[in-house]
Amino acid sequence: MNLPNLYHRRGKYEEAEPLYQRALRIRELVLGLQDGLLASPLYNLAELYRRQGRYEEAEPLYQRALSIGKQAFGPEHMEVGYSLNGLAMLCAEQGKDEEAELLYQQALQIWEKTLGPEHTFVAYPLINLGEIFVRQRKYEEAKPFYQRALQILERVLGANHELIAHPLYGLGECCREQGKYEEAESFYQRALVIREQMLGTKHSDVAESVQGLALLYTEQGKYKEADLFFQRTLVIRQQRLGPQHSLVAETLHHFARFHELQQHVPEALSFYQQALTIREQALGLHHPKTNTTRTAYTHLLREQGRIEEAETIEAQAQLSVSSSPIAHAVDHI
Repeated sequence: MNLPNLYHRRGKYEEAEPLYQRALRIRELVLGLQDGLLASPLYNLAELYRRQGRYEEAEPLYQRALSIGKQAFGPEHMEVGYSLNGLAMLCAEQGKDEEAELLYQQALQIWEKTLGPEHTFVAYPLINLGEIFVRQRKYEEAKPFYQRALQILERVLGANHELIAHPLYGLGECCREQGKYEEAESFYQRALVIREQMLGTKHSDVAESVQGLALLYTEQGKYKEADLFFQRTLVIRQQRLGPQHSLVAETLHHFARFHELQQHVPEALSFYQQALTIREQALGLHHPKTNTTRTAYTHLLREQGRIEEAETIEAQAQLSVSSSPIAHAVDHI
């Protein structure tokens, strides 16, 4: 594994970025602007920006990698699948699930055809399609995608490879949402152990597993355990991704709900406000997740008799609602 990819894998994005940029510039100077070998460094840099929540910078890089890949290798080459899958993840994170699902299906078809149905690459769009169905609360539809991905990855990579944590976490989400708490905890814990062993205890992917357990313990009324896990998630994400990342806002939103359930109103209001500010800046005023946080925040303000504050927040959002392309997208945290 080369150095920038190693930094990327370990969540050291600031160290990886200049190395990716340098690799891209060198290839452009040596090969020109349309050579097929540019697709890979373009994709790597786009992935880095997407993980940092820098969506406007990521999209043109994905699009350029896709265009170059199609021209250089043909529309059904495996390299094209990379760009399609990356663009799909970008769309999904922006609340554009219909576009994302179509792109994931295209990537899946390409990789199944060119690499075979049991190749590890096939697992990636399977996991991502599962995530879309989870957001749509279609848990029974999501499970087969996660299960097939898990079977492929275990067969090819072994039972403890870091990639196996992704479908394990997805299955944990399905079980938690369905109230199958023992099964959910087993999946979450296995994913967490694998990630800690392979990536270290402070990697951003570890935070995902820790937060899953925090949500599970909240639903079970195990508030002491949940509090510790939410705090750990927040620290990791703030340190690894930066305080203004959309995933930091996700944790703040969940932490606010955690405090609201316990009638800790000042803490809940503070976390909702922080989450809303970040989501408005990182995702836009009318992203489904922004709308969810705004609704929860203003509802709690109204319960405290702070009606004017709630109305002001809602009015500010309404000013640009007519121009929002995703105002009516699926609403799910």
